[in-house]
Amino acid sequence: MPTKQSILKTRFEQKPAKDARSFVHNAEAHAKGLISFAHKNAVFARHLAQAIASIPGQKEYFAPHDDPNALDEKILAPKDLTDAIYRAQWLSKKLSEERFPGSTEATALLSNWMKDDPAESPKLLVVGVIVVAIPGITMGKFHRRKSMAVVIREETLKRSGSFVGKNISKATGGVLLKEVRFAGGALDKLEPDTADWFFGDRETEIYTASGEVLEEMEKEFRKVRIIHEKIQEDGRPIMIALSPSVNMETASSRWPLDPADD
Repeated sequence: MPTKQSILKTRFEQKPAKDARSFVHNAEAHAKGLISFAHKNAVFARHLAQAIASIPGQKEYFAPHDDPNALDEKILAPKDLTDAIYRAQWLSKKLSEERFPGSTEATALLSNWMKDDPAESPKLLVVGVIVVAIPGITMGKFHRRKSMAVVIREETLKRSGSFVGKNISKATGGVLLKEVRFAGGALDKLEPDTADWFFGDRETEIYTASGEVLEEMEKEFRKVRIIHEKIQEDGRPIMIALSPSVNMETASSRWPLDPADD
């Protein structure tokens, strides 16, 4: 009997997206998020330097343009040290194995960060293996509790429960499909936060916003190519589900988002 993973892999290989850029994460955004966290956590900075050392061909790349006001500077910043280590391991492995939108810039950005900060040079570290000598952190099958944020237009949330619930399921399912495509159809290669959401309770965090805010959010997430799924009505977004890797603290500081009442 075919497994769930084999069915998903076959499905995505047979039905590629019309526009590959529409569902891939921008690797540079993930790199910026990791560096942002490294700036405030010296322990993680050492782990990140070691992960970077495992990425081949770094001398071939040029430094990407840096815009400190860009959305992707902190929108994918890990929420804590555990998240950061998992994501650094995932991204360095992905950058070592394949090329995809933003991978060249991400490699250059990470390499330059390590060169600019000699203190983070991975001396005496085993290249390609993340040190995990931190109490409470394991890199095995342990799944952390994660949620996926769904931002809903204020007027839409007042509609029938069946309408709202159906579209929340459609939006979160759309994010999952894109994440699996980005992983090449292999569930064991999912971005760590998404994997924990998928294999966990698949919780959602509901926020409300005005229609104007929803349109601005969708435009910016599409511009920096961070995975999301929008539900439209009359050509305007009424709901947006965001990748579990999105830092909602950063998103809430950038846009007026209100947590919905239980």
